[in-house]
Amino acid sequence: MYLTFGGIMFELSKEQLIRFARLELTLSDIIPFLSSEGAFGSRAFYRMTLEDLQDALNTAVDKDMTVADFATDWFYPIVEELSGCLGLTEILPGFPNTLAMQRFRNPDMEDDEMMMWVFHKLYPVFADISNVVMNSHMKMKDLSRAEEIVEAIDIHYKNLGVEPGFREYPDIIKSDFINEWDNDLLLRGADENTRKMFVDFVGDLADHNDPDAIRILGYASYGGNSLFDCDWELAARCMDKLWREFGFGYAANSLAHIYYDGRLSDGRPDYGNAFKYFAIGSFMGVTEASCKLADMYMNGQYVAQSYENASTILEGLYARALVRFESGDRNTHLADVAYRLAMTQQKFALRYTDFALMHRSYSLLLQAASALRAEARTGGVPENSDLGQKINHNIEESKTVFPEYKSSHKTDYPDAVEDFVLMRGYCDYRATFKKLKGNRIKITIQRLKRGGEASPEKSLLPFTDYGMCRMTDSVVCTAEEPMLMGGFAKVPESVVFDTVRNGLNHLDSDLGSLEFIKDGEPVFHMAARSFIVRKPADSNM
Repeated sequence: MYLTFGGIMFELSKEQLIRFARLELTLSDIIPFLSSEGAFGSRAFYRMTLEDLQDALNTAVDKDMTVADFATDWFYPIVEELSGCLGLTEILPGFPNTLAMQRFRNPDMEDDEMMMWVFHKLYPVFADISNVVMNSHMKMKDLSRAEEIVEAIDIHYKNLGVEPGFREYPDIIKSDFINEWDNDLLLRGADENTRKMFVDFVGDLADHNDPDAIRILGYASYGGNSLFDCDWELAARCMDKLWREFGFGYAANSLAHIYYDGRLSDGRPDYGNAFKYFAIGSFMGVTEASCKLADMYMNGQYVAQSYENASTILEGLYARALVRFESGDRNTHLADVAYRLAMTQQKFALRYTDFALMHRSYSLLLQAASALRAEARTGGVPENSDLGQKINHNIEESKTVFPEYKSSHKTDYPDAVEDFVLMRGYCDYRATFKKLKGNRIKITIQRLKRGGEASPEKSLLPFTDYGMCRMTDSVVCTAEEPMLMGGFAKVPESVVFDTVRNGLNHLDSDLGSLEFIKDGEPVFHMAARSFIVRKPADSNM
């Protein structure tokens, strides 16, 4: 083998290659003065063995090597340049890029399989250079679980010749095994030995406080599956340990459901504990837990009925889910959250006979329907689900109050303009005015890019006049019989603003008005006999 650095070729013998595989030599030993122009080549061949790899790891631990030294002096040269002449690409074609695709579903491995398992454990540690840089001074034994891997190799050799059923397996192998088989559909089709090992390994690791095993055991006992009987008390203990010791918020939410459904009290709901654990799950960022808290306030379960508290919880969820959805994330639960918030707005509207709240409720329902369609296309909740049926039912009821138009509609003031601007109150906008025949003005409202953006942010904007939503960064309306207001002498070509106010003109109640404001000061104000908002074109979400 030869190495070329800075135009100087370094010839390596097969013996040196063997010593390199065992970490008896490092790159620093071979080339005292490294050059960024260096390159590897190969004329020798040695098939690396599992023993060589074990020796290399033992040396790294014994010499107390840092992550950076191990990466640059041995690991990177091995996987990036020497894998061919060490036979690693023969064992696993495409090595090392194919390591991530390997599945280790049998703990009884041959030597070559065991060697690939070791590289599979090490590669994620070093594949990301930023991880190496951040942990450059950390010792190998602390970052890469090198000592556990060496122990696993020792046990692998001890198992040679031992009958199945009597073999020993280290926790690190058991952990990989249960995570590979963590799917009840896979386990249903597995052989009995695999199924038995899965149950045994989960139990062993749970006793050793392994979080993955506790999670698997807890959710398997939560109703039962093909291997584990339903055991609500065991499920509750696992969920309690998961959130307390490992910060797993979804476990707190699951524990709350156990109490909410009365699983530990003969079917009688324990709303006190349910509220407690929904609150913990909500604090830990679980959307469903926050929704259930809102439900309990809405229904007066354990706490006094409070639409206000329910609405406050849901408003926060809605704002976060909407921003994520508009950024392209379709796993936000926006449909569920918007629907629940719409129901609270309906409650308020009926209590206070408030038309604006009814309009908000309808807008939220339209957003919920659009979000559900988008989520269904990416494998989320199907449109014909119970949630979808509730959304559609309430939309149809809302249409008895808010008529749906086909293509255009005249109104005293265009709600879509104000709604659009309010959805991104921190942005600037440009209103462009174009005079049309028949004493009309076309008004185009365009959201402006902020620093660092490639394009303006889009909003999931409800158009209640047309019973639909669109992802858009602009709104267009036409003012009929316009009139200048606020002392403005002429219609500008365009204005930049951050706030818009619309409503009926206080001087003439038959005129609607639009006032454009920047930094608290009006930049243009106009009224019109009517405004026309046309139905927006279809958009893909």
